[in-house]
Amino acid sequence: MKNNCIGENMGYIRDRLSLGLAEFNGLINENKIYVDKTRFIEKMLNQGAVYYFLSRPRRFGKTLFISTLKNFFEGNKELFKNTNIYDYNWDWDEYPVVRISMNDLSNDNPETLEKDILDLIKKIAKENNVKLNKNSSYIRKFSQLIEELAKLSDTKQIVVLIDEYDAPILDHIDNTNLANDNRKILQNFYNVLKNNEKHLKFVFITGITKFTKTSIFSKFNNFVELSLHEDYTTICGITHEEFKHYYHDQIEVMALKNKLTYNEVLDKFNHWYDGYSWDGINKVYNPFSTLNALYERKFMGFWFGSGTPTFLAETFKHKKIIEDYTKPRELKYTEIKKLFSMM
Repeated sequence: MKNNCIGENMGYIRDRLSLGLAEFNGLINENKIYVDKTRFIEKMLNQGAVYYFLSRPRRFGKTLFISTLKNFFEGNKELFKNTNIYDYNWDWDEYPVVRISMNDLSNDNPETLEKDILDLIKKIAKENNVKLNKNSSYIRKFSQLIEELAKLSDTKQIVVLIDEYDAPILDHIDNTNLANDNRKILQNFYNVLKNNEKHLKFVFITGITKFTKTSIFSKFNNFVELSLHEDYTTICGITHEEFKHYYHDQIEVMALKNKLTYNEVLDKFNHWYDGYSWDGINKVYNPFSTLNALYERKFMGFWFGSGTPTFLAETFKHKKIIEDYTKPRELKYTEIKKLFSMM
């Protein structure tokens, strides 16, 4: 009877997958499956710091977490009705949120990067009815934007969320001069955040690499680094428990279509997609591969097939790494730490 019920609802079960969606409000409003990560927002709020940094591989859920933070700080409480943080002791005030994805900016030369940053600042200002000085630099305009948005808020503070902070550098990792020029622009831009700390409630920055604080974030000495923090190892990705809880029906369909048992499907997912751990203890599935496998109802290397890991290849080449990390196997915790130390 259960298999018959599953078979009759295969279309709906597939439609609940959030494939290609990275906006929290969209997932909730369209009744897509949302793997609840809001407990990590609560952890950060309890910690009470201002600046947080997280590095994770591409297509690992960073943008969705940024979107979740945006909706949380904008006070969209009803969207969080079925999440862990809904009953958290929080006033749900509306904070102005500046959300920036560096991956959306042109960066083929320093001039275009500066221009795109400037245009983005103007766009955000216009959306919030903020007037900026006409003839000031992108650095001054960003500072002024923060100051003016803070004035508009009852809390006198704002939230800044930056996704893919390192994209203008990684896009040109094989061109040292251009990458370094872009790095200097980003350094000046991010330093504005430190200079305006009194106006900031919360700052969250994500990227692929963990550049040292002395290179990009030269003025920061109080960043909370979450990338390998033992309390945040499962902030992105899907744990085994989350997988079985949220995707039970999808796993059942996968078993039915492939003539496997439920546990046999789990074993195959473990073999293909759970080779990620940031503490050597807790394993997580890659979300992109996992959702694609559930949608296509077959097992294959979806994540690797989505793009060439150029940065990793260039890192290996320039660092003259002897070890072969290209074999299809699970990286050990010590190996992951070694890779992070090179970035």
